Amino acid sequence: IEQNQMNEVGREALRLMGMYDEGAVVPRQALVEYVPSLMALEAALTALQHRELIETCDEGYRFQVPLVGRWFAARP
Repeated sequence: IEQNQMNEVGREALRLMGMYDEGAVVPRQALVEYVPSLMALEAALTALQHRELIETCDEGYRFQVPLVGRWFAARP
């Protein structure tokens, strides 16, 4: 997933999301503060949603599949 389905901005967003507890909703503002380019972030979030890796909820995003979140949480 990490090598073939996303760009660097997408990987950074998923790494940040992986730092949150499993099933947690990551506030949109946290992602905006973490990724310097808003346009690149928007494009990455849209692509990640199309690939069904993340979903929107409660003013933020979370992993659709908790196992994917755990994998990113374990990455250095």
